[in-house]
Amino acid sequence: MTTREKLEHKLEKRHEWAEKAESRAAAEFQAADKAVEGIPFGQPIMVGHHSERMHRRAIERAQGHSDNACAEYRKAKYHEDKARGLERRLENTIFSDDEDAVERLQAKLDDRRKLQDGYKRINKIIRSKITPAEKFKEIMLVGILGEQTASELVESGCTLPAYMLTNNNSEIRRIEKRIEEIKRRAEQQAAAEQAENGVLAKFDRYGNATVTFAEKPEYEIIRALKDAGFYWSRGSWHGDTDRLPQCVRDLLPSETTAETTAAENGVQA
Repeated sequence: MTTREKLEHKLEKRHEWAEKAESRAAAEFQAADKAVEGIPFGQPIMVGHHSERMHRRAIERAQGHSDNACAEYRKAKYHEDKARGLERRLENTIFSDDEDAVERLQAKLDDRRKLQDGYKRINKIIRSKITPAEKFKEIMLVGILGEQTASELVESGCTLPAYMLTNNNSEIRRIEKRIEEIKRRAEQQAAAEQAENGVLAKFDRYGNATVTFAEKPEYEIIRALKDAGFYWSRGSWHGDTDRLPQCVRDLLPSETTAETTAAENGVQA
Protein backbone atom coordinates (compact mmCIF):
# COMPACT_ATOMS: atom_id res chain seq x y z
CA MET A 1 0.00 0.00 0.00
CA THR A 2 1.43 3.38 -1.03
CA THR A 3 1.61 6.42 1.23
CA ARG A 4 -1.22 8.06 -0.72
CA GLU A 5 -3.40 4.97 -0.38
CA LYS A 6 -2.74 4.84 3.36
CA LEU A 7 -3.74 8.49 3.78
CA GLU A 8 -6.82 8.01 1.61
CA HIS A 9 -7.81 5.11 3.88
CA LYS A 10 -7.29 7.33 6.95
CA LEU A 11 -9.37 10.07 5.31
CA GLU A 12 -12.18 7.61 4.66
CA LYS A 13 -12.12 6.47 8.30
CA ARG A 14 -12.17 10.09 9.57
CA HIS A 15 -15.26 10.82 7.48
CA GLU A 16 -16.85 7.61 8.74
CA TRP A 17 -16.10 8.46 12.40
CA ALA A 18 -17.43 12.00 11.97
CA GLU A 19 -20.64 10.71 10.42
CA LYS A 20 -21.16 8.19 13.22
CA ALA A 21 -20.48 10.82 15.89
CA GLU A 22 -23.03 13.15 14.29
CA SER A 23 -25.59 10.33 14.26
CA ARG A 24 -24.97 9.62 17.93
CA ALA A 25 -25.27 13.33 18.72
CA ALA A 26 -28.61 13.55 16.92
CA ALA A 27 -29.85 10.48 18.80
CA GLU A 28 -28.80 12.00 22.14
CA PHE A 29 -30.63 15.24 21.36
CA GLN A 30 -33.75 13.27 20.48
CA ALA A 31 -33.43 11.37 23.77
CA ALA A 32 -33.11 14.70 25.59
CA ASP A 33 -36.32 15.98 24.00
CA LYS A 34 -38.09 12.73 24.76
CA ALA A 35 -37.04 12.88 28.43
CA VAL A 36 -39.07 16.04 28.96
CA GLU A 37 -41.76 15.61 26.30
CA GLY A 38 -44.47 15.18 28.94
CA ILE A 39 -43.57 18.46 30.67
CA PRO A 40 -44.97 21.71 29.23
CA PHE A 41 -42.31 24.15 28.05
CA GLY A 42 -41.41 26.57 30.85
CA GLN A 43 -43.20 24.54 33.48
CA PRO A 44 -41.44 25.21 36.84
CA ILE A 45 -40.69 22.46 39.32
CA MET A 46 -43.50 22.38 41.84
CA VAL A 47 -41.68 21.90 45.12
CA GLY A 48 -43.54 19.62 47.50
CA HIS A 49 -45.82 18.34 44.79
CA HIS A 50 -45.87 14.61 44.03
CA SER A 51 -44.48 15.43 40.55
CA GLU A 52 -41.34 17.13 41.89
CA ARG A 53 -39.13 14.04 41.94
CA MET A 54 -40.23 12.94 38.46
CA HIS A 55 -39.72 16.46 37.10
CA ARG A 56 -36.18 16.71 38.49
CA ARG A 57 -35.23 13.28 37.14
CA ALA A 58 -36.57 14.20 33.73
CA ILE A 59 -34.46 17.36 33.70
CA GLU A 60 -31.38 15.41 34.81
CA ARG A 61 -31.90 12.84 32.05
CA ALA A 62 -32.41 15.58 29.47
CA GLN A 63 -29.28 17.39 30.65
CA GLY A 64 -27.24 14.18 30.54
CA HIS A 65 -28.37 13.42 26.99
CA SER A 66 -27.65 17.03 25.94
CA ASP A 67 -24.14 16.83 27.40
CA ASN A 68 -23.54 13.57 25.55
CA ALA A 69 -24.82 15.14 22.33
CA CYS A 70 -22.44 18.08 22.67
CA ALA A 71 -19.54 15.72 23.34
CA GLU A 72 -20.39 13.71 20.22
CA TYR A 73 -20.60 16.86 18.12
CA ARG A 74 -17.16 17.87 19.38
CA LYS A 75 -15.88 14.46 18.31
CA ALA A 76 -17.47 14.92 14.89
CA LYS A 77 -15.83 18.32 14.49
CA TYR A 78 -12.48 16.91 15.58
CA HIS A 79 -12.64 14.16 12.95
CA GLU A 80 -13.82 16.63 10.30
CA ASP A 81 -10.86 18.93 11.07
CA LYS A 82 -8.49 15.99 10.78
CA ALA A 83 -10.14 14.99 7.51
CA ARG A 84 -9.65 18.48 6.07
CA GLY A 85 -5.98 18.34 7.04
CA LEU A 86 -5.60 14.99 5.26
CA GLU A 87 -7.38 16.36 2.19
CA ARG A 88 -4.99 19.32 2.02
CA ARG A 89 -2.02 17.00 2.41
CA LEU A 90 -3.26 14.66 -0.32
CA GLU A 91 -3.90 17.61 -2.61
CA ASN A 92 -0.63 19.48 -2.06
CA THR A 93 1.95 16.78 -1.32
CA ILE A 94 4.01 14.77 -3.79
CA PHE A 95 4.79 11.46 -2.12
CA SER A 96 7.95 9.60 -3.03
CA ASP A 97 6.02 6.45 -3.90
CA ASP A 98 3.55 8.20 -6.22
CA GLU A 99 3.75 6.74 -9.72
CA ASP A 100 4.25 10.21 -11.22
CA ALA A 101 6.41 11.58 -8.38
CA VAL A 102 9.48 12.20 -10.53
CA GLU A 103 7.47 13.90 -13.28
CA ARG A 104 5.64 16.17 -10.85
CA LEU A 105 8.82 17.01 -8.95
CA GLN A 106 10.61 17.76 -12.21
CA ALA A 107 7.82 20.17 -13.19
CA LYS A 108 8.10 21.80 -9.77
CA LEU A 109 11.87 22.01 -10.17
CA ASP A 110 11.51 23.65 -13.58
CA ASP A 111 9.17 26.26 -12.08
CA ARG A 112 11.65 27.00 -9.30
CA ARG A 113 14.52 27.37 -11.76
CA LYS A 114 12.47 29.76 -13.89
CA LEU A 115 11.67 31.74 -10.76
CA GLN A 116 15.36 31.92 -9.86
CA ASP A 117 16.21 33.13 -13.34
CA GLY A 118 13.43 35.70 -13.05
CA TYR A 119 14.80 37.00 -9.75
CA LYS A 120 18.24 37.41 -11.29
CA ARG A 121 16.83 39.21 -14.33
CA ILE A 122 14.90 41.62 -12.11
CA ASN A 123 17.98 42.43 -10.06
CA LYS A 124 19.92 43.04 -13.27
CA ILE A 125 17.18 45.39 -14.49
CA ILE A 126 17.19 47.32 -11.19
CA ARG A 127 20.95 47.80 -11.46
CA SER A 128 20.77 48.97 -15.08
CA LYS A 129 21.02 52.63 -16.17
CA ILE A 130 17.64 52.79 -17.95
CA THR A 131 14.81 55.07 -16.78
CA PRO A 132 12.42 54.02 -14.00
CA ALA A 133 9.59 53.70 -16.53
CA GLU A 134 11.69 51.37 -18.66
CA LYS A 135 12.69 49.38 -15.58
CA PHE A 136 9.04 48.94 -14.63
CA LYS A 137 8.18 47.80 -18.15
CA GLU A 138 11.07 45.31 -18.25
CA ILE A 139 10.22 43.90 -14.82
CA MET A 140 6.59 43.37 -15.82
CA LEU A 141 7.78 41.47 -18.89
CA VAL A 142 9.58 39.03 -16.61
CA GLY A 143 6.13 38.06 -15.38
CA ILE A 144 6.71 37.04 -11.76
CA LEU A 145 5.85 40.25 -9.87
CA GLY A 146 2.62 42.20 -9.58
CA GLU A 147 2.34 45.81 -10.68
CA GLN A 148 2.37 47.23 -7.16
CA THR A 149 5.40 45.20 -6.09
CA ALA A 150 7.27 46.09 -9.29
CA SER A 151 6.45 49.79 -8.86
CA GLU A 152 7.64 49.80 -5.24
CA LEU A 153 10.82 47.98 -6.23
CA VAL A 154 11.64 50.51 -8.97
CA GLU A 155 10.83 53.42 -6.69
CA SER A 156 13.09 52.11 -3.93
CA GLY A 157 15.93 51.39 -6.32
CA CYS A 158 16.77 48.27 -4.28
CA THR A 159 17.25 44.79 -5.64
CA LEU A 160 15.23 41.86 -4.39
CA PRO A 161 16.14 40.73 -0.85
CA ALA A 162 18.96 38.20 -0.87
CA TYR A 163 16.92 35.72 1.20
CA MET A 164 14.44 35.32 -1.67
CA LEU A 165 17.14 33.98 -3.96
CA THR A 166 18.78 31.98 -1.16
CA ASN A 167 15.54 30.32 -0.06
CA ASN A 168 14.49 29.53 -3.61
CA ASN A 169 17.92 28.10 -4.39
CA SER A 170 17.69 25.91 -1.27
CA GLU A 171 14.31 24.64 -2.47
CA ILE A 172 15.85 23.84 -5.86
CA ARG A 173 18.57 21.76 -4.21
CA ARG A 174 16.01 20.04 -1.98
CA ILE A 175 13.87 19.02 -4.96
CA GLU A 176 16.93 17.85 -6.90
CA LYS A 177 17.95 15.63 -3.97
CA ARG A 178 14.43 14.22 -3.71
CA ILE A 179 14.41 13.32 -7.39
CA GLU A 180 17.81 11.65 -7.07
CA GLU A 181 16.65 9.74 -3.97
CA ILE A 182 13.43 8.54 -5.62
CA LYS A 183 15.35 7.34 -8.67
CA ARG A 184 17.90 5.59 -6.43
CA ARG A 185 15.16 3.86 -4.48
CA ALA A 186 13.43 2.80 -7.70
CA GLU A 187 16.67 1.29 -9.00
CA GLN A 188 17.26 -0.46 -5.69
CA GLN A 189 13.71 -1.79 -5.63
CA ALA A 190 14.07 -3.06 -9.19
CA ALA A 191 17.31 -4.80 -8.23
CA ALA A 192 15.58 -6.42 -5.26
CA GLU A 193 12.83 -7.70 -7.54
CA GLN A 194 15.46 -9.34 -9.73
CA ALA A 195 17.38 -10.79 -6.78
CA GLU A 196 16.94 -14.33 -5.48
CA ASN A 197 13.96 -14.59 -3.11
CA GLY A 198 13.29 -10.90 -3.75
CA VAL A 199 15.92 -9.79 -1.20
CA LEU A 200 18.88 -7.54 -1.95
CA ALA A 201 21.62 -7.06 0.65
CA LYS A 202 24.62 -4.75 0.50
CA PHE A 203 27.51 -4.59 2.95
CA ASP A 204 30.29 -2.07 3.40
CA ARG A 205 33.71 -2.42 4.97
CA TYR A 206 32.57 -0.56 8.07
CA GLY A 207 30.20 -3.36 9.07
CA ASN A 208 26.99 -1.73 7.87
CA ALA A 209 24.28 -3.74 6.14
CA THR A 210 21.48 -2.49 3.89
CA VAL A 211 18.64 -4.92 3.13
CA THR A 212 15.95 -4.23 0.53
CA PHE A 213 12.88 -6.39 0.01
CA ALA A 214 10.96 -6.51 -3.26
CA GLU A 215 7.76 -6.84 -1.22
CA LYS A 216 6.91 -6.24 2.41
CA PRO A 217 8.35 -9.19 4.35
CA GLU A 218 6.45 -11.31 6.83
CA TYR A 219 5.93 -9.97 10.32
CA GLU A 220 8.41 -12.44 11.83
CA ILE A 221 11.19 -11.07 9.61
CA ILE A 222 10.33 -7.47 10.44
CA ARG A 223 10.27 -8.32 14.13
CA ALA A 224 13.65 -10.06 13.87
CA LEU A 225 15.17 -7.05 12.10
CA LYS A 226 13.86 -4.66 14.74
CA ASP A 227 15.07 -6.89 17.56
CA ALA A 228 18.50 -6.91 15.91
CA GLY A 229 18.59 -3.11 15.96
CA PHE A 230 17.84 -2.58 12.27
CA TYR A 231 15.83 0.49 11.31
CA TRP A 232 13.73 1.35 8.26
CA SER A 233 14.83 4.31 6.14
CA ARG A 234 14.54 5.27 2.46
CA GLY A 235 13.03 1.99 1.37
CA SER A 236 15.53 -0.33 3.08
CA TRP A 237 16.54 -1.78 6.43
CA HIS A 238 19.84 -0.61 7.89
CA GLY A 239 21.93 -2.07 10.71
CA ASP A 240 25.08 -3.91 11.77
CA THR A 241 26.23 -6.70 9.48
CA ASP A 242 27.14 -8.98 12.37
CA ARG A 243 23.60 -8.66 13.78
CA LEU A 244 21.82 -9.56 10.55
CA PRO A 245 19.08 -12.06 11.58
CA GLN A 246 19.47 -15.64 10.44
CA CYS A 247 16.01 -15.63 8.86
CA VAL A 248 17.25 -12.89 6.50
CA ARG A 249 20.58 -14.63 5.86
CA ASP A 250 18.65 -17.74 4.80
CA LEU A 251 16.97 -15.72 2.03
CA LEU A 252 20.25 -14.45 0.57
CA PRO A 253 22.12 -16.26 -2.21
CA SER A 254 25.29 -18.09 -1.26
CA GLU A 255 27.63 -15.51 -2.80
CA THR A 256 26.01 -12.75 -0.76
CA THR A 257 26.41 -14.84 2.39
CA ALA A 258 30.09 -15.17 1.56
CA GLU A 259 30.35 -11.40 1.23
CA THR A 260 28.68 -11.06 4.61
CA THR A 261 31.16 -13.39 6.26
CA ALA A 262 34.05 -11.57 4.64
CA ALA A 263 32.71 -8.22 5.77
CA GLU A 264 32.34 -9.49 9.31
CA ASN A 265 35.92 -10.73 9.25
CA GLY A 266 37.15 -7.43 7.82
CA VAL A 267 38.49 -8.93 4.58
CA GLN A 268 37.52 -8.62 0.95
CA ALA A 269 35.50 -11.53 -0.40
